[in-house]
Amino acid sequence: MHFFQEHDAERASVIGKCTTAEREYQPAEECANALRAQRQVNMDHDARTGSR
Repeated sequence: MHFFQEHDAERASVIGKCTTAEREYQPAEECANALRAQRQVNMDHDARTGSR
């Protein structure tokens, strides 16, 4: 998960593949890690900016 938190392009690519027809080529664990990382990045951003 930490890799995906630090690598925006890779995270976006995996998430994109996980939510399209290409999902069959992405391991479920990798999809889960990328999605968890995205949620964490969003929470970190919200905490810094005071947004919800």
